[in-house]
Amino acid sequence: MKKLIQRLLDNKAGAFLVLILGILISPFVAIFKWKEITERLKEENKEPDFTKYLERNADNETSFINITVEDTWIRVEEGEFLGQVSKSSHGKNSKESALNWANQLVNDKISEGFRITKYIETQENTLTKYDDWDWHEVPEDLDEFQGYVPGGLYLGWAIDRGLLNHEFIKESGLNKVIADFKDRKITGPKIYENIDGVLDKELLNKAGNRFSLEYFDSYLSDLKIGVAGDLPSIYHLDDTWDNFTKVSEMLDKKLNKMDNR
Repeated sequence: MKKLIQRLLDNKAGAFLVLILGILISPFVAIFKWKEITERLKEENKEPDFTKYLERNADNETSFINITVEDTWIRVEEGEFLGQVSKSSHGKNSKESALNWANQLVNDKISEGFRITKYIETQENTLTKYDDWDWHEVPEDLDEFQGYVPGGLYLGWAIDRGLLNHEFIKESGLNKVIADFKDRKITGPKIYENIDGVLDKELLNKAGNRFSLEYFDSYLSDLKIGVAGDLPSIYHLDDTWDNFTKVSEMLDKKLNKMDNR
């Protein structure tokens, strides 16, 4: 392997390829390394070398950052309660360097208005997505597309109610399919299939996340009781505008009830 890498480095194209591969692979190496460390900590029932949790409340929004150090690795989770949550890992040459880096990050955040507080795990500071097609077990006698129907009906309702993050939609190039949905040229489940069946926080705006954080855990059971009814499962629901109307009426009631509290 070393000889192969050396041959690649001996010419410009090969060196460039090695550089690109290094850039692409390094984040995954960091993630796997951190998983290895956290699993070892659990096995040894050991506390991390350093952990700090900070929050900032501004403009009716809570931002947070959770910083953990174990050995030479730093784990950072940060985001907004009603927005995206990002997670990253950073490796340093020594534990001292890792601790210095983490302490500097804490000081930087304090200068930005954050304050150190007790970490309490909640959906707001840990959840990154509400639904994923991979989480669903579609009956074997059904087409796998049926796994997109429950989340897709919810997504369609969110589109109609203006609960999507317009900046994310624009950056993701989804404006055309959103417009097609509003013209009823494409269904919510079809869009959901196009985005790999993932409903994450960055797809929704603050109002959408405020509702979904509180309600989505109940959505699938409500869908079974309120819409699927006597069908064997929610995956037997057809992707029809009639079913979409039923889901929309159900979700409107939930949203109105929440708004009127």
